[in-house]
Formats: sequence, C-alpha cells, structure tokens
Amino acid sequence: MQAAANEDAIVLSERLWRWCARHGKRLIYASSAATYGGGFRADYAAASVVDSDFSANTASIGGGGLYVQSANLTLSGGSLTGNSASWGGAIRIDGGTATISGGDFSANTAAGDGGGALFGYNAHLAVSGGRYHENSGANGG
Repeated sequence: MQAAANEDAIVLSERLWRWCARHGKRLIYASSAATYGGGFRADYAAASVVDSDFSANTASIGGGGLYVQSANLTLSGGSLTGNSASWGGAIRIDGGTATISGGDFSANTAAGDGGGALFGYNAHLAVSGGRYHENSGANGG
C-alpha cells in the first residue's frame, strides 16, 4: 500500500512540475525528506530548474534541496533556503555537470564532508552569480 502511495505522489509531482514549467509558474518545494534529494532528484537525465524555490527540505545523505546523479543540471534563479543533508545541504552532484546561474543560497547546512550550499563528487560545476550567505558545512559553507 505504501509503495503505491509513493508512486502516486511521484506521478502527481511530475505532472505539477510540468504544468508549472509549461505555464511559466514558480513551483515551491518545502519541507520534504528523502535519502537523496529532499526536494528534487534527477538520475541519468537532463534537468532544467528555473526560478523555483526549495526550502526546508532534508536528505539523510546528500542534496537537501536537489540531488543529481550522472545527469546534467541547469539551475537558473530561484532560491534554496534552509535545506540540510550530510553532504551538500542545498545541492549534491554525483557525476555529471551542473550549470548554476544566479539564485539565492542561504541557511543551508551540511553535517558531513561537504559544503552547505554545494557539493560535487566526480562532477563538473560551473557557477556564475547568485547570492551565497549563511550556509554552513563541516568542511565548507
């Protein structure tokens, strides 16, 4: 029963995400929890996130706000605020590429060996602009 409910939630989230993208509306992910990617997760795919807000999400291992595995992420604008994980409080990228332009990264935390805002492992990160403040991590903010 729980598996069916989780699958329904994933399908609904995907439909909502696509509707917002199609109609130019902002989508706010708040107070979600997962092992990887408390707010959003992309595996072996390309993902484009524009002017979206991710706040108060938690991942027990990586990417409190967003988690990307062997994928290409383009992030433009929006905010990642108050997210937490062991590695990469706001975003964790494992393999793949992330292009981040603008946005507000604030009050994200990482308890393990990773930045409060960003953590990359075997990844290519290209970051331009944006605001990074009050992020904290065991080995970097």
